[in-house]
Amino acid sequence: MQFRKNMKLGLSFIFLLLIITTSISVIDLSPRSEPFDDSSLSISALEDGYEPNDYYYEAYYLSSNEGMWLSSINGTGTQWDDDWYEVYVDFGEERIYVELTFDHSMGDINLEVYYYDGSLTFLDGNYSIDNNEYIDVNTPWSGTYYIKVYYENNGNSYDLRWEDLSPIITDDNYEENDYDGQAYDLRSHEAWWLSSIDGMGIQWDEDWYIVNLDPGEERIHVELTFDHFMGNIDLEVYYYDGGLTWLDGSYSSDDNEYINADAPFPGTYYIRVCNGNNGNMYDLFWEDLPPSTGDDDWMEENDDFWSAWYVDPSYYPDLKIAGYDEDWFQIYLNEGDTIDISISFDHSEGDLQLKLYDPSYSQRAESLSNYDDEFISFTADMQGNWRIHVYHEYGDSDVKYELDIKLFVLQEDNYEENDFSWDAYSLSPFEGWWLSDISGFGFQSDDDWYEIYAEPGFELLIIKSYNFGEEILLEIYDDSHNKIGGGYSQDDDELMSFNLHSSGTYYIKVYGSNKGYSYDFQYFIMCLLEERTWLSNFYGLGVQGDIDFFYIDVTPGFRHLEVELLFNHIQGNIDMTLYDGEGNLIITSSSLDDNEYIDTFLSYPGIYFLLIQGDNLGNEYDLWWDDVKTDLRSDDAYELNNDLSSAFDLVSKPRISLWDIDGLALQFDEDWYEIYVDDTHLQLIVVVKYDSAEGHMGFDIFDVNQTKITGNFTAHDNDYIDYKLQLAGTYYIKVYGDNTGNVYNLWWGFEELEPIEMIPGYDLLILLGSIIGISVIVIKIKRSKFKHH
Repeated sequence: MQFRKNMKLGLSFIFLLLIITTSISVIDLSPRSEPFDDSSLSISALEDGYEPNDYYYEAYYLSSNEGMWLSSINGTGTQWDDDWYEVYVDFGEERIYVELTFDHSMGDINLEVYYYDGSLTFLDGNYSIDNNEYIDVNTPWSGTYYIKVYYENNGNSYDLRWEDLSPIITDDNYEENDYDGQAYDLRSHEAWWLSSIDGMGIQWDEDWYIVNLDPGEERIHVELTFDHFMGNIDLEVYYYDGGLTWLDGSYSSDDNEYINADAPFPGTYYIRVCNGNNGNMYDLFWEDLPPSTGDDDWMEENDDFWSAWYVDPSYYPDLKIAGYDEDWFQIYLNEGDTIDISISFDHSEGDLQLKLYDPSYSQRAESLSNYDDEFISFTADMQGNWRIHVYHEYGDSDVKYELDIKLFVLQEDNYEENDFSWDAYSLSPFEGWWLSDISGFGFQSDDDWYEIYAEPGFELLIIKSYNFGEEILLEIYDDSHNKIGGGYSQDDDELMSFNLHSSGTYYIKVYGSNKGYSYDFQYFIMCLLEERTWLSNFYGLGVQGDIDFFYIDVTPGFRHLEVELLFNHIQGNIDMTLYDGEGNLIITSSSLDDNEYIDTFLSYPGIYFLLIQGDNLGNEYDLWWDDVKTDLRSDDAYELNNDLSSAFDLVSKPRISLWDIDGLALQFDEDWYEIYVDDTHLQLIVVVKYDSAEGHMGFDIFDVNQTKITGNFTAHDNDYIDYKLQLAGTYYIKVYGDNTGNVYNLWWGFEELEPIEMIPGYDLLILLGSIIGISVIVIKIKRSKFKHH
């Protein structure tokens, strides 16, 4: 049966009235098989579009909606029960701002923020009795945070938005404590972490704390935890003995510091946190313990399974196996967590062994070598307290050792399932975005595949990675699963370049140790922009609908760069930025008129990147560039070498470019160079790099009889040969051309071509990538460049 229009409107009005006046959200009028069912009319509370999100592990994911109100995502929220939301705070923006708007007269709502650090940990909250709540607080680190909306459960509607910001430049709640006379009193907080007293400490200046050691416990144990990358912090302990006297200090160049020192007497002691003054956040813990006996370490008694000392993932120096003693430690693991345990010791003092036990008391792993140090890496298959056992293999000597525990919490990212190329997560709409800005960081717990697409003419793939290295690697595959190349550097942050052989689909594979390390990357697919040629002549006009990247090749001796970007400003603004080959910003052209221009002198030749960005309104543009000659010498240092008899001697300089010998050469006339190839290196390679727009050039190879063997002359930039000679002996390279004084560089060698840098800042791989298929360049970079906003 079909409803007439007025009946439809009437029913719609009834539904709307019910929703407004009684909070009825569902009236179930579906047919029933039973003749009568008392549930055939069901009335339920109005729920929002974010349920179920009643617990933190059900939290609705808002990381990709930073700065957006809930109402613009999936409607306003409704507070009938606890509502949880998950967000991701970026590195360098360790401050979270959350705004919650509602009408208090319809029911009170409170707001809290948490993070997960082995357990769910409270960070901040707001509990006013007025309309609205907000939180603005520095976070201890970047990563996942949880927003909790809760309280009266009256069905009050609310709106919410969040964003991460640069940390607030402020100080902690223990100030003023800048010298010993102002020391914050921790005497009643023995064995408390600072964060559980009044928040984390912030090291903008010296921070002093006063503690007391009881009689019989004349040993002070202090732990200071912080992220060294955010700024170094040191730790010291003092006491008064007529004057302020230093007792002990810890000054490592890594995360965290630690002191375990016997004290001369009970009483008042001072803890000093100092050094970096970078506003780095830290946590602090102290306790007094019985003095060391000289026979064992400070974690005693921990001699059996049941007395195991609780430890966190951290570094523990100054431990000792004394005589027939054993050391036991325990740590809580969840299923899927991976723990790395290492003990470092001198085997000549005694042979220590290492074992790991699960919560059911069963041994699960061991390391029993006969050398210095032992190591275990194991993924927990049950949750609970796991035990670490350190003991003598034989003998009763005293052995000093260090314990290092690292924990890798297994978690899936928001790009799963993408374990195979056919399940690859598509990044095609997100060129130029950091992965973390799309849907959070990736977590390398298994192989992760991502799909990208290269348009015709766009043949250079640039990938910038963050937190890759020994544990996480990257490879590129084409649509036929042929490997294009990979990034295998041990550096955490890299700029990687790959030459793509055609347009089409490509895959980025991220793989490694499967320990759940977080990672981030962004990619750009670039088009080589030919000099002195308008973009429209090759590919048509550009369309500024998102960011566009082009790369240009600035010739040695031509370091005066001119770039023109033409467009109609009325159709949408467009700006232009120049970066060098390592991603460093060189210059930006940004105005509120038609067109943009760059006219600058560069410090070095090589690859540069042009970023075109703007209002993303589809405005058309054209682009042109040229490098103007800056080498105005009348001739080069290799003259006179105008014929075979006066050839410049390069016999002793294989695999060395002219640049590194006596500077670039100038082609005003024929230039001859002498080389020698022995019978074990007959595969001759010669490269001449130049700008053909300044004059065409080529080169030939001659033997001692002045017989031409081979050569290369093209109408394009650069010439290259890889030729198998028949005989060893002396040969000559003749460089010739239009005699315009064009600047060039020359390199010669034999056997396989190696990645020799012809000029500072310019890698030969880029030069030859399109000719011989060498495709990978790795350059150390910083993550902040090119970041998408």
